[in-house]
Amino acid sequence: MPENNSRAKVEKLPTALVGMSGGLDSTFAALSLIENGYAVEGAVLRFSDETDVKSAEKAASDLGIKLHVIDCRDDFKKFVTDNFTREYLCGRTPNPCVVCNRYVKVKKLCDAAREMGFDYFATGHYCSVGFENGRCFIRRGKDENKDQSYMLWGLSQEQLSMFLTPLADLSKEYIRSYMAKKGFEQASAKESQDICFIPNGDYAKYIEDSAGKVPCGNFIDENGNVIGTHKGIIHYTVGQKKRLGIALGEKMTVCGIDAKENTVMLMPSESYKPCGKIKIDELNFQYISSLDEIKDLPLTVKVRYSAKPRKAKIDAGKDEIFAEFEPTFPESAPGQSAVFYVGDKLAFGGFIEQLER
Repeated sequence: MPENNSRAKVEKLPTALVGMSGGLDSTFAALSLIENGYAVEGAVLRFSDETDVKSAEKAASDLGIKLHVIDCRDDFKKFVTDNFTREYLCGRTPNPCVVCNRYVKVKKLCDAAREMGFDYFATGHYCSVGFENGRCFIRRGKDENKDQSYMLWGLSQEQLSMFLTPLADLSKEYIRSYMAKKGFEQASAKESQDICFIPNGDYAKYIEDSAGKVPCGNFIDENGNVIGTHKGIIHYTVGQKKRLGIALGEKMTVCGIDAKENTVMLMPSESYKPCGKIKIDELNFQYISSLDEIKDLPLTVKVRYSAKPRKAKIDAGKDEIFAEFEPTFPESAPGQSAVFYVGDKLAFGGFIEQLER
């Protein structure tokens, strides 16, 4: 397998299909590959009727490359937006980007590249792809503030074997400066931090527009005593301290959500501690091929996109794993991801199923 971001010249131009949104990162990814000897075409993934295809068309035109439009609307609804709504209604806190990459964004791009005869597909993710001992795996990006490896733990070996990431060793500042010097309008584009299908950030309204009004229920304390009324479980997540909508004379923190009973458990913030142990399932392996290989590996784990990897005591079951942190770890919530690394290599990841305090 060729080195992911190789500058080497070959007699036959390697071909790459680049996922393009019309933004700075994906436009740079396509330009970088062109400048390094790849025959490049673009692909914009239509996630919904509101997908900004015109911006992708503009970027492709600026680069002088062909653009394909790939209809992903049905799969995006099934795997991403419907799942997002369902998870919140179950009292969990999903990360839609993780699910999208696994089942829609990267999958559809990889499938299209293979079907159209491209050697590779590429995106504007800040990470790289490594290859050792017969296995492909994601490596963390050089810029810790932009590293997106956490979002890509669900990718398969087949997908990783075709995956190019031209932004791996670069910073956002460098890319913006480079594109400005080249005269690309995308250099001045603002960076979006929103969920793409909820641009105004009001996820609770989005869920109720999709599934109907979510009923109010009871706030309870750790002993099960009713201490107030909440406005619907979708408005809360474990670890939340603000915008609780209740005044009890002291600061409170959400420490549990029970969708079946429609209750949100609170405890005083001064005595609240993040979980010490988590259960992770639905595992996907990259650098290693099974839990049998984790013995003596110096594993670290991230439980949030913005968190730094930390050491943990690992206890493996058959199809699940427990991670215990001492004294505690940055707050996590059921439905989010736990991603395990060996150095900068993504070993495996899974969904957080259960918290223990």
